[in-house]
Amino acid sequence: MSEKFSGEEFDSRPSPKEPASEAPSRPLKISRREAVKLAIMAAGGAVLENNLEKNLRQAENASVKVPVTPVKRKEKVSQPTKKETLEIKAGHAKIVNLSQEAKLIPAELSGSRQSLDKQNKMADLDHLVRLESESGMKAYLKYYRDHQGRIKENSKGFLVELPKGKHLRADPYLGAEGNFTYQAATGKGKKKRTLELKGRKYRRDYCAQWTAQFLQDLAQDYGKEFPEGPALVVSSAVRPNDVQADLRGRIQNKNASRRSVHPTGAAIDLNWGRLFKRKLDGTAIWQKDSQGNIRRDRHGNPFPEILQEELPLPQRRWVEGRLILLKKIGLIEPEQEGSQPCYHIMVPKAYGNLMEKHKKELYY
Repeated sequence: MSEKFSGEEFDSRPSPKEPASEAPSRPLKISRREAVKLAIMAAGGAVLENNLEKNLRQAENASVKVPVTPVKRKEKVSQPTKKETLEIKAGHAKIVNLSQEAKLIPAELSGSRQSLDKQNKMADLDHLVRLESESGMKAYLKYYRDHQGRIKENSKGFLVELPKGKHLRADPYLGAEGNFTYQAATGKGKKKRTLELKGRKYRRDYCAQWTAQFLQDLAQDYGKEFPEGPALVVSSAVRPNDVQADLRGRIQNKNASRRSVHPTGAAIDLNWGRLFKRKLDGTAIWQKDSQGNIRRDRHGNPFPEILQEELPLPQRRWVEGRLILLKKIGLIEPEQEGSQPCYHIMVPKAYGNLMEKHKKELYY
């Protein structure tokens, strides 16, 4: 409901003939909404309750000056330009502003549904087998040992051990094997209980033989660029479908997609963040003090045992530049994992032939 007020009723200012009354010691502080109402009432207009925009419009039409409360604006943070972000020259990344680029991921490596579609298409064109279980991996190993310990070759096999060297290593967890027990909750409400289940961890330090060739080439070029640099670490390689399901359920890994190409053995994860030691069940190993108690921070969070520190930024930018260059040529399909500090890399079966074809473009 609106009310009309005349200017005479509102105007309490003294007339020129009358002596001016003393000003109050402190100015009256009112909100902008109240100031608009008072200004419209002074002009003899009708005030609309709880409608600041229409009241402002009415005040402007009546040529009423409304006091404006200054708004504090957020300071703009200077962002690096496109040219400063990453400059690629022959597979090398040039660092311009380290402080602002520390957490930036190049757009060419950002994960997307299109990239995942492309990886699955590459696997289908190469007629790759998607392994169903860890126990079934042995049938696809390229080399195996017989009962007498002699190494023999499997004509149908394509999985080989991850290459290792001074500038390339694998997470020891991948090569571990053995039985373990873990706890799982079942039921709801009063029927809810905790079960102790048994599991087995098989060796998973295998990848496709053409993927192993890619890792050897990458480690060799990396060693030439950084002779004393830390080694590159492969944190994941072949992961059959049952491992993917276990990661989604028990460990709740968001990156364990149902459409992942890890079951083919052609994809690997190259870790660039801090890497922690893990038990056979995949959980972290906590640091302990001299008395055997778990070390914790001031918030009560335990400290996990560190296997390797984060890859320094210059080395990380070089790896990113190399992956982007190989992607543009069509040799690999890399992407940055969504919630983990690692690069997921899919290598096609024709990598060796494509590498020979583009060798001049890469190294000369």
